Amino acid sequence: MINLFIYIEDSFTMTLFSERMGYTPKKAMQIDDLDKGTRNGLWNCVDTYFYSNFYLDSVRGIQCDHLKKSIWMDFFKQRLDQIPYRTDDFKNSFDFYKCSWHFFLSFLEFIAKNYEDKRIVNEFTICCNRIFERESVGHRFIGEQIVPIISPQEITEVEKATNTMIEPINSHIIAAIKLFGDRENPDFRNSIKESISAVECVCQIILGKRKTTLGDALGQLETKGLKIHPALRKSFESMYGWTNTSDGIRHALIDEPTVGFDDAKYMLVSCSAFVNYLIAQANKVGINLQENYRRIVA
Repeated sequence: MINLFIYIEDSFTMTLFSERMGYTPKKAMQIDDLDKGTRNGLWNCVDTYFYSNFYLDSVRGIQCDHLKKSIWMDFFKQRLDQIPYRTDDFKNSFDFYKCSWHFFLSFLEFIAKNYEDKRIVNEFTICCNRIFERESVGHRFIGEQIVPIISPQEITEVEKATNTMIEPINSHIIAAIKLFGDRENPDFRNSIKESISAVECVCQIILGKRKTTLGDALGQLETKGLKIHPALRKSFESMYGWTNTSDGIRHALIDEPTVGFDDAKYMLVSCSAFVNYLIAQANKVGINLQENYRRIVA
C-alpha cells in the first residue's frame, strides 16, 4: 500500500506563500461544523488506513472486511445481506458531505474503536488529529475517543495520565474523558468527580493509605519526602474544598450546581497534570508506586 499518511504528514508543515504573506486569513475555529476541505482530509485518513484495504487477501484485508461488516450492521444498522459487495459502492453508501458534523465524528470514532489492529488505529487517530489541527477543528482524538479541543500541551498531559503504571488512576482519567467528551449527554459534574478522584488515588498510593481523603493526603505528602510548593498544594486544597462544599461537586443534590464545559475541562487538564507531577516526584524520592498499590489493595 502507498503510505499516503507520509504525504499528508509532510504537507502539514508547509506554509504557503499566501499564508506567509498574510493574504489568506487565518481559519476560524470549527466548533460545530466541518467544512469540505476538512471532510476531505478526514476521509483520506479513512480511505488510506481502512477502505483501501478491503480487497487485500491478507490479515489486514480480513480485519478491514470485519470492520466493513461492523460499520454496515452496527453503525449504519443495515441488513447484512444488503451490504454492497464492491468497495466503491460501499464507499458511496456514506455521503460524508451531507451528514451532520457530529455524525461524521461519530463515524471516525466508531472505526477507531472497532478495528482490531491498535497500531493501525493509533496511526489513523494521529492522521485525523493532524487534519483537525490543520483545519482548526475544535476536537481531537485522545486514545480512541474524540473530545472537545484542548491545547497540544494539555492533550499530552491528559494522555500521559491515562497511561500510568497504576490502572485505577488511568481508569479515573479515562472515565473523566468519556463523561466530558460525550457529545449527546456530557456529564461535566461527574467528569470533575473522576478527575479529582484520580489525584486522590495517586496520593493514597504514595502514602500507602487506602482510605485517606485528598484533603488529608495533601498535607501528608512531605512525610514521604515529596517537596510540593506551598502555592501548588494550596491550589489543590482549594479545588478539593470546592468539590466538597455543601453545594459542591461530590455532594448529591436535587438541583445540580452550575458546572459546565470550562469547569470540567480545567479540572481534567489540571488534575491530569498534577497526577503526572506527583508520580514524577514520587519516582524521584524512590517510592515504588506499584508495590504500594499492591500492598494497599491486598
